[in-house]
Amino acid sequence: MIKHAFILASLVAVFSGCDSAQKTSLENVDPCYLDPACSLGVAIPSSLLQSTVTITSNNATQAGYSGVLLNNVSGDETPYVLTARHTRAGQHDDLNESLDWLEFHIGYRNRTCGVEQPLQPCSQNPCCVQGGTVVATGAERDGWDGLSSRDFRLIRLSGPIPSGCQVAYSGWSLDTTSVVGGVAAGFPRGRPLAVALIEERMRGSSFPGAEGILLAPVAQGRLELGQSGGPLCTTDGRVLGVIRTSTPCPAQGTATTAPTLVHNWLHGPEGSRLVDHLADGDTTVRSLPSLE
Repeated sequence: MIKHAFILASLVAVFSGCDSAQKTSLENVDPCYLDPACSLGVAIPSSLLQSTVTITSNNATQAGYSGVLLNNVSGDETPYVLTARHTRAGQHDDLNESLDWLEFHIGYRNRTCGVEQPLQPCSQNPCCVQGGTVVATGAERDGWDGLSSRDFRLIRLSGPIPSGCQVAYSGWSLDTTSVVGGVAAGFPRGRPLAVALIEERMRGSSFPGAEGILLAPVAQGRLELGQSGGPLCTTDGRVLGVIRTSTPCPAQGTATTAPTLVHNWLHGPEGSRLVDHLADGDTTVRSLPSLE
């Protein structure tokens, strides 16, 4: 069975890419936390670093879970955040529900390798948006539908990203047929942004009732509480789906699972589907680049 654990990335036991000064600063840091401010020997797409957001409750100073800003065919910077729905601990979103108690923090990551930044509440963070509205979701009004592949929600933030923030809107792809290598990103247990690396081929799940789940074998790092809802991307930063399960450290090929965009593309009533918001209803659109 698919494990219904909270997720996201805290990674690798290998910081060999960091210089000697960085190694010294990392002596007391969790060796599975892959800080993208360090030199990891792998190019992490800038759009991924600038589009992954941490989501907290009002005035929280620890990350609750993760999400990602997505581009749409208009390229108009509409602030759509894709995340997981299981993060509400058994509660389920209704379409058009206001989530005014949530804070969406942009750019919460370390500027220097191994030197962690504190998370400030929205009232003290100029790169934070308070509240949003559910515009697409896998939840049914009568509760959990039992399908982990429907573990998604798309939220339109209550306002634009404040000017001056280093922000990007990730691209996405509906093609999961033969994806070799990738990156997962998120906020492990409230810490600043971390990444996890996938080096093998991703594959679809064969579990009954879990069609649309992508299995991604993590090569470096782990995924844990706080990283649920964070993006699983191709190596060029295009989002395939969102993370939903944890992995140990070292991962040694343990696969995390991600409900895919393509499986949920047409889910829900017309006008409230992913395709309606990200592709303006055009079912021929299969991929978009990042908007930086």
